[in-house]
Amino acid sequence: MHSLAQDRSSIHMHKLTEKLASFCVTTRAEDLPAATLESARQLILDTIGVSLLASTHKIGRLISAQAAELGGHAQTASVFGAGNLKVAPGFAAQANGTMANALDYDGGGHLPTHILPAVLAVAEEGRLSGRDALAAFIVAYEAGARLTEVIDAKRGEHRGPTYRGWWHVGLIGPVAAALAACRLKGADAEQAARAIGIATASSAGFRRSMGTMTKALHSGNAARGGIEAAMLAMRGFTGDPEIIEAPLGFVAAIAMSDERDPTPITERLGRPFALEKPPGVKRYPAVSPSHGVIAAALKLAAQGGYAVADIEKVESDFRTFSLSRMEAHDEEEAGFCAPFLIAASLVHGAFGPEQILPAAIEDPRVRRLSERVVQIPKTEGEGNVVTLHLRGGKTLSARARGERAFEPDDIARKFRQCASAALSARGAEEIGDIVAHLDQQPSIERLMALARGA
Repeated sequence: MHSLAQDRSSIHMHKLTEKLASFCVTTRAEDLPAATLESARQLILDTIGVSLLASTHKIGRLISAQAAELGGHAQTASVFGAGNLKVAPGFAAQANGTMANALDYDGGGHLPTHILPAVLAVAEEGRLSGRDALAAFIVAYEAGARLTEVIDAKRGEHRGPTYRGWWHVGLIGPVAAALAACRLKGADAEQAARAIGIATASSAGFRRSMGTMTKALHSGNAARGGIEAAMLAMRGFTGDPEIIEAPLGFVAAIAMSDERDPTPITERLGRPFALEKPPGVKRYPAVSPSHGVIAAALKLAAQGGYAVADIEKVESDFRTFSLSRMEAHDEEEAGFCAPFLIAASLVHGAFGPEQILPAAIEDPRVRRLSERVVQIPKTEGEGNVVTLHLRGGKTLSARARGERAFEPDDIARKFRQCASAALSARGAEEIGDIVAHLDQQPSIERLMALARGA
């Protein structure tokens, strides 16, 4: 029988909240491994790029208008996009976090979508250096990655909170953002532990929201909630300093007793850092489990030998756990709809930012073909399969894995493509140069001015 005593013996003794807080505010910038700096710079560049792209979409316009209406009293932090908008840090972080997650084009398991907006908003307001911002991003990323592993230890077995409908971005995001903000604001370990307790008041989020704008709002709310938690903690506001491990606390409420693993924090926190292994960035603006089917469809489009009009049926072994939408009516549903993603890839022979615009979603050729896509059981072998059944009985099939882009040139090329939707080529180029030398920047003021289109 499950009991509070069992929780106390298995989790409470490990002081997970204290370890996370102390790690994030005491780790010295000069002690961060060089590999983490390079990975962080790549993720930061990519996250800014996809946010700028999202600023030109409907969701970007809506969340920016919200920031302007509610956060205009303290114009100290920049909102991504061409509007030259500055608002209060919490609302800038909310807007930028929402845009970072909006197109599901970001890298790093979504951690940058809430950590980076919090880092940039606090660092810009405080006129802090690029080195400060980079270090805060890295330690908060590490904390967020390890806390995710604690509660989602059984994900590989299709068990745990993820498979009950919780979404880790909404759960972990406020904590990771709070730790980043605490470091930048000069909090001590005790204040940071209280900030974690305060931040968990904002922890929430369900996978059912994928395919709606609310899915991206999880990142925005996490970034804003993290900043507010750090501010409150440093003013003396209280929060449980053992909230992660305590009975009736974060881990106990979210993960069953046989689903938890404290060792990612007790044994692997910073040993090594998650970012010592390059995370890569996404190649396609769609949920990660779709990348295999997109790549397989693109293989078929590249090899040719058929006309789209001759396709009678398309079979694919995509998973509806993440690809939960069977029709794409708008930009949000498109990235979570396998029939659309496969059909668009086959029709256009490409899948990038242009394929998630309304014109592509409403393309009658894509709509007709998507109606012929049929899900089949998972097939043997790595990746996913897409099979075309053509008139006359001929079939064509391809298999592929969803692979990330790791080469700096590929990441820079993706950034330029995304940023060009909102900024001039010259502005995008300068952002790229600043981020490449972020640890050498005396402040991030110029970076943020460019990112808001000033």
